[in-house]
Amino acid sequence: MSGYFFNTLKDHLPDDYIVYYEPEIGGRKPDYVVIGPDMGMLVLEIKDYTESTLYELYPNEWRIYNTKGELNTVKNPLHQARDNAFRISDKLKKKIKTCCRQVPIMVISNSALVMGLYLLA
Repeated sequence: MSGYFFNTLKDHLPDDYIVYYEPEIGGRKPDYVVIGPDMGMLVLEIKDYTESTLYELYPNEWRIYNTKGELNTVKNPLHQARDNAFRISDKLKKKIKTCCRQVPIMVISNSALVMGLYLLA
């Protein structure tokens, strides 16, 4: 799925946008970081959860069934994307002394693709 999504971004975004797949940022790897001159930076966390995968959803963490049917606790993808966006923003602020506006976004589509997005503009 990651390759398909990456190609979709590359095919449909303007040429002056940059897409990074799993860049290492301070020991973490957000799924995607998209940078565009008119929107700023977008951090995406992609999860291939389905209705049967999701057990309990809380603001900070989710309980999901793994492939073996065992319950696991994972960080809410929105919080994961937000934390990665703040980490990147902090590093950029130190380098270029700018300030950003952060806007949280949560998308759940019919295909059960869950994305935690965080836009820095």
